[in-house]
Amino acid sequence: MNAHWDQYEHDFPILAGCGDLFTTWGTGSIPHTTILDACGVVLANWIGWTTEFGPQMQAVVEQYLNPSPLVVAGVDLLDESDGDGIVEPGESASLDILLHDLCTEYCGEVSAHLVSELEWLTVSQPTGSYPDFTPGDIYPGSVPFELLVDVTAPPVFDIELSLEVTVGENVWTLAVPFSGGERQVYYTCQVAAEEPDWVMEAAPGWTGQWHISQLDYSSPDYSWHCGAVTNNDYAAHLDSRLVSPPLVLLPHSLLQIQHRISAEVSTVFPDSAYDGGVVEISLNGGDSWNQLTPLAGYNKTFRWESGGGSPATHPFPGGTPCFSGEFDWREDLFDLGLLADQIVWFRFRFGSDNGGGDGGWFVDDITLLGYDEEQSVDNQPGHLPTDPRLTAVYPNPFNGTTRLDLNLWQADKVSLVIHDLLGRQVAVPFTGFLPAGQHSFNFDADGLATGIYFALLQVDGHSVDQRKLMLVK
Repeated sequence: MNAHWDQYEHDFPILAGCGDLFTTWGTGSIPHTTILDACGVVLANWIGWTTEFGPQMQAVVEQYLNPSPLVVAGVDLLDESDGDGIVEPGESASLDILLHDLCTEYCGEVSAHLVSELEWLTVSQPTGSYPDFTPGDIYPGSVPFELLVDVTAPPVFDIELSLEVTVGENVWTLAVPFSGGERQVYYTCQVAAEEPDWVMEAAPGWTGQWHISQLDYSSPDYSWHCGAVTNNDYAAHLDSRLVSPPLVLLPHSLLQIQHRISAEVSTVFPDSAYDGGVVEISLNGGDSWNQLTPLAGYNKTFRWESGGGSPATHPFPGGTPCFSGEFDWREDLFDLGLLADQIVWFRFRFGSDNGGGDGGWFVDDITLLGYDEEQSVDNQPGHLPTDPRLTAVYPNPFNGTTRLDLNLWQADKVSLVIHDLLGRQVAVPFTGFLPAGQHSFNFDADGLATGIYFALLQVDGHSVDQRKLMLVK
């Protein structure tokens, strides 16, 4: 049997061992087939030859493709050395690893062994056990797992450990996410009455409805809202896009958003959405876009078909993961760690079909967190590089004014010059004689257009270092 799932196609037999197959009724001339587990719980539905798997139904397919009855449901940091809630190099940590029984069977005699293959991370207490699981249970281990992070560890890390889970005579290996280090906020849009750097638009032939709203917000007094201005029904036939200004990503970046949504889902297949929102990214000024996946996953998927079996009328391919349904303000994170130093644009895209609407999508406190390794090393007390260089630009991207930091290991004649992309000199924040040590200068970009610039450090007439700047207005 062929089934659509998350925009891919998988061929697999009827899920033998996971439940019984019953043909329950027909919808007009379209056969409707339902898979039930041994307890009579609906696991999946087929209409005609197409099935729609949302995140909850995916668990059944994942169980078939990876027969482990248990998955990692979450990782709780119970304790770490200095009590600040951040695991850093040189510290120890205690973890609870929560396991979730996705199968439809009882699981007993559960034990686990946590493994690290990294030289700088040691699992000092690697073994644990779990209570007996019944279908749907989520449990922490009986004792916490203990780890030691060596001082040679990266200052920020996002890794996966291996949890070898034994159930009776069977052993499975599960991936356990583990993060450490502290990222710094280097860009945020908390949404003000005006946000001229952001663009609100619609796809050709579709409707756009993004606007700045005071109906609801995460932090006072505004938020972005895709929906009606004064009532509770967003428009039909939406492909509404909210596009960020260009932003330069630091290493180890995360995109963090606060948002809530009220959008239409199927009453028959509650994991499937008629309307909803996604987050996208572009590396080429909007010529092409790719969907970002939140670390916690999307909670719904767009439908392939309407309730009557005709193709769905929303603007997304069937099976596209999305935010939809009903949830109140919550935080979601997106990992951007592979895109360090890239110039990117983000797009919040909300689509609706030709039917009725709901409250829509509210987005607020759009934040980038990252880690500037050079800045962190250079700002350590007593550290002075042997070569003169620019050590930090903060904030970057910036709107109006930014600070340029430089270090000199000996007194010298210095010029700090700003150039545009064509190499033309547009500003000279400083020129003169400086003693050895750390120095900071403000650069006021008043009168310059949004775009990319370069700060050039010259010492004794020689160019020695350069930093890229992103001005957004």
